[in-house]
Order: sequence, then C-alpha cells, then structure tokens
Amino acid sequence: MFKLNVFVCALAVCLTPLAARAQESWTQRASLHQARFAHAAVTMADGRVFVVAGLAPAGAGTFAERHLAQAEIYDPSTDVWTAVAPMNAARQVPNAILLEDGRVLVEGGAIPAVDPTDPTLAFNASTGDVEIYDPASNTWTTAAPLLFPAAGDRAVRLADGRILSAGGGGFFKDPPDVQLTHAAAEIYEPSTNTWSAAAPMHSPRVQHAIALMQDGRVLVAGGRQESPFFNFWSTAEAYDPSLDRRWRPAPRIRTCSRSRMAARC
Repeated sequence: MFKLNVFVCALAVCLTPLAARAQESWTQRASLHQARFAHAAVTMADGRVFVVAGLAPAGAGTFAERHLAQAEIYDPSTDVWTAVAPMNAARQVPNAILLEDGRVLVEGGAIPAVDPTDPTLAFNASTGDVEIYDPASNTWTTAAPLLFPAAGDRAVRLADGRILSAGGGGFFKDPPDVQLTHAAAEIYEPSTNTWSAAAPMHSPRVQHAIALMQDGRVLVAGGRQESPFFNFWSTAEAYDPSLDRRWRPAPRIRTCSRSRMAARC
C-alpha cells in the first residue's frame, strides 16, 4: 500500500505541470488598426502598450511593401487600440524603449531608398534617426541621431536611465537587404540628448537578443553576422556599465542556427 501511495503521489506531481499547461490558453483580442510586421512595441508607464512603425502591403494583389510611420496604443483594460500621432519618418525594425519620464524613444531601423544611378533599384537603408514620443501631448520630438546608423541593432534601458544600443548594421544595394554587420555600441543620455560611443562587442551582431540583468549588467546573445560571411552565433557576452565598461564573454547558447555557408557554435 505504501508503494502504491508513493506512486500515486509521484504521478500527481508529475502530471501537475501538464494539467496547468492544459488550462493555459490564448484569447483573441482587438486587432490593430494597421496590419503590420517588423514593427516595435513597448509597455508604457501606465500599462498600455505602444506599437509603432513596421511594414505593410503596398496594395492588394502585390508583394510590394511600404514602410510605416503610424503608431497605436493598446489599452488592456478596455481591449481598445487608439491611433496616435505618427512618426516624422517611416521605418521598419526600429527599437522602442521606455524612458524613465514616461516618454518612448524610437531609434534606428531601415528606411526605403533608391539608387540614384538606377531608379528601378530599390533597397533598404539603415537610419540613425531618433524620435521621442510624449504620450502626455501626443507629439513626436526629433532627438540626437545615433553615432552609427543601424538596422537590426538591439537597445535596452540601463539601471541609471540611459539607453544602450548595440550591434546592427547597414544594408548593401547589391545584393539588396544583406547587411554589413558591426559590433559598435553606444549610450544615450536623455538629460543631455547625446549619444556617446561605448566599447564594441567582441562579435558583430544583428537581430540578436538583449536584456538588462538584475545586477545592472547587459546580456546580448545570439544573432548573426551577415557579411562577409553568414555566421549564426550561439555566443553571448555581458556589458558592465559601472565597472570598466567592457564586454566579457558569457556562456554560449546551447544550440544555434546554422547557415549553408558557415556557423560558429
């Protein structure tokens, strides 16, 4: 009987996570006013969600895309999206970061461009433009540009309120949409509206992950380097803004995606 009771208890413990997961579900919520992808989103100080920029179909029956400047705010208490003032410049894949004063900083990304020597050749160009949205006045203000124009960079707010941007890169015209990836990093000081160069990462990265850790350091992980080789990274590194302001290697991600050309895992 004792063994049976132990088995029953053990089975109940093992099945509890499965039962809990079975009760989890996704609930359909109100749709955006503007269908989009490659956009940015951030939770605002009051709990609402701010969505901005991205790409949308250029028209019915076409594969062409158009860059968006439109912004919307979602209120989870009412399940309602509200269109707000658009950005001054449309873009895709920007970063949106909540500042300590409740405003939202949107930086970097890619903008549409055309080769002046061949108007039929359209491509994406990285941008260093930075804009700040004030929800109190529903207005955008142009801020100091990035030192290194970048699309696919990642940004995070540091413990002291400054903003760290790392990685990203510029686009080639031929082949289009292939990026010259860099390892540069820079820090934005909201009180002075200035960007200053920080120590570069050990590896050039684009479309990586970034997170602020509890001890104030910043972790970046994964991503890829698109040129001169297509390397998909499993490496990670940490930046300490209070110590010597350098990046140090962190444990690797256990798995990484491999391209046909190369991978370093």
